[in-house]
Amino acid sequence: MAKKLALDELPKRLIIDGKKIEDVMMIYGFVAEGPDEDNITFYLDTLLKTSVIIKDEDIIHDVNITKTHSAIGGTIIWVKNASSYLQGNTAQSQQDHAQQFFQGDIYQQYANTAQGNTATQPQGSICGCGQCGK
Repeated sequence: MAKKLALDELPKRLIIDGKKIEDVMMIYGFVAEGPDEDNITFYLDTLLKTSVIIKDEDIIHDVNITKTHSAIGGTIIWVKNASSYLQGNTAQSQQDHAQQFFQGDIYQQYANTAQGNTATQPQGSICGCGQCGK
């Protein structure tokens, strides 16, 4: 008899009524108080130079980075209505900056651990997004 694995929280939040929420972005950064009660300021770099204001209602899921995984901590958030946060040159550079955090084996190992997936992925299939070919 096969062992039944516990269901992860992320798919529960990203798939509603059998359909995956579109226009979603995953970003790493640091949460600070927003200018209003219904939003946050999300810093995309450790020097707190680049930030974006994100509405609370657009945050689908979040994972706090523990000191075990990163000495500086931080948070990973999944944001719906991502295109509304990526308009203009500043937003595009924020997206490029955010995407840099999610490249490579080290991040993928952390993401697997944070989500409770300890299975080793074969070389060449690191990302699994179906878009980048990794």
